[in-house]
Amino acid sequence: MAATLGLGPCASSVDQLDGSFEVAVDATGVPEAIEAAFDAVDRGGTVLVFGVADVKARVSLSPFRIFNDEITLTGSMAVLDSFETAVRLMGSGQVDVSPLLGTAFDLDHYEEALTAMRSGAGRGTKTQLVPCK
Repeated sequence: MAATLGLGPCASSVDQLDGSFEVAVDATGVPEAIEAAFDAVDRGGTVLVFGVADVKARVSLSPFRIFNDEITLTGSMAVLDSFETAVRLMGSGQVDVSPLLGTAFDLDHYEEALTAMRSGAGRGTKTQLVPCK
């Protein structure tokens, strides 16, 4: 999806990465992917941990590298002071979220929506539930 939206370079595997990056974003929550993002970031770079990891998950990062290479680690749950900005950007047309939106289901069809979401069926990455018509 990131490549479709023009973000790049993008990879679904660490083996596909070539070189290093100013910014590395983990959107998986997988500890090995977070470590790989940290390893792939340039000196002075930033690692954004955006994926939802298990509460017991742990990663191994070099404190010396954080200090010596001035790496910035940023966590984001995307809820603190972001909704107003997101609504403004979407409302103005600056951000087009339509590629991310999947099929919309009425609340009466929530079981069908869950099945579609779990199977990966349907367009987009976000399954939507809307009020009954």
